[in-house]
Amino acid sequence: MTIAEIALRAGIAKGTVFRHFPTKEDLIGAIMGEIIDDLVRTAVGLSTAPDPAAALRDFMTHGVESLAGNRGLCEVVGRPSLQQASVRAGIDHLCGAVDALVDRARHAGVIRTEITGADIVLLLAGVHQTAAPVAHAEPRLWRRYLALVFDGIQARDAELLPYSWSDSISPTPSS
Repeated sequence: MTIAEIALRAGIAKGTVFRHFPTKEDLIGAIMGEIIDDLVRTAVGLSTAPDPAAALRDFMTHGVESLAGNRGLCEVVGRPSLQQASVRAGIDHLCGAVDALVDRARHAGVIRTEITGADIVLLLAGVHQTAAPVAHAEPRLWRRYLALVFDGIQARDAELLPYSWSDSISPTPSS
């Protein structure tokens, strides 16, 4: 979709769009920023919920639901928009907010000890992408895969995961 088509659908002139967003990547970055901000607000809001497992599950459900509700955006989001400093900073901020949820769940003994906020953020996209090819016919199928993921991150007698996130690594690609 071109900027002109986006402007037409929004009922504004394309010059208005270009004044605020010089490139399509800038527009996508702004939309991504809104989605990320919503996810941060949700994580922060759930960080004091009485049940840490339910809070993490609720966050993950909201996250995948947000992605599923923005299928068109998810199809065009890629490396160019992820290279924007504001988007990378937003994702880093999101990972920090989700770390608080993960820490609470880990300390309560309900998730694996090696799970990180970055793991959860990446898993949201993974769950969405898994169900996306059939979303037109099965729009709620992502809930099945989210349940499988949540089951997999729960604390139980299992081998440690084979790789661990470094504190200096972010789930956003570097340049």
